[in-house]
Amino acid sequence: MKRLAFISGVLIISVLSVNLYSQEETTLSVSESWGVPGSTGNSVNIDMDNSIGVGGIQFVLEFDCTLLSADSVITTSRTSHMSLGYTIWSDSIKVLIYSASGDSILPDSLSILQIFFSADSQAVIGDSSLLNLKDCILSDPLAQPIPCETQDGWFHFIESTDVEEATAVAIPEVLTLKGNFPNPFIDYTEIKYVLPQKGKVEINIYNLAGQKVITLYQGIQDTGWQAVRWDGIMRTGIRVGPGVYFYRINWREKVVTKKMIVLLDGL
Repeated sequence: MKRLAFISGVLIISVLSVNLYSQEETTLSVSESWGVPGSTGNSVNIDMDNSIGVGGIQFVLEFDCTLLSADSVITTSRTSHMSLGYTIWSDSIKVLIYSASGDSILPDSLSILQIFFSADSQAVIGDSSLLNLKDCILSDPLAQPIPCETQDGWFHFIESTDVEEATAVAIPEVLTLKGNFPNPFIDYTEIKYVLPQKGKVEINIYNLAGQKVITLYQGIQDTGWQAVRWDGIMRTGIRVGPGVYFYRINWREKVVTKKMIVLLDGL
């Protein structure tokens, strides 16, 4: 059983509190997703349709552990200002989004999280696996409960030739930067991202001091899923040392930054 650190005790929901939002139901849903048997880094979006600010979210996502395994979770542009904690078990993942400073997730209907899965190599093409969203708790910034409706989703196993067609249907409406995989890494890592529209893109790597290490890509790219690889080599041709680095994508005046970890070569 794989466990990752889970931050708990922050989302406090009092059942004795007066429900101020009885008419303001929020929907949390799992997007349809696709992947090739044996593949990694398959993204499943968690969407939220809310008409009021949400200050805290807690839920459990169940899946078939014979077909899928959860790897990691990252925030999106809607939740990048919030804190994230999660625990991964063999057949489920528990997620907590919160803000210690009273921030909230503003009203919208786009994705709030991306969960990355590995697909079992023995999965049968054409089969689907249910992603069951349960035990959902929402609150406003004052810890008042918010009614929540949940909608499950499906992960479909497809042939590699069908990936482009399937993902084209699932292009998000906002710039989306996935967590690099693998992370931490030794030899190389891959950064995947989604452009909602064609435009100028620049992807840079920075060290902890904020110094640019290398520009991985600079140019015009089309709408859809894109990917770049980094082998840990700086623009000087020398490999970076082990430690924490940041990768940043700039697209149409939108900027998203994520953290990566480089391990010592040979470990």
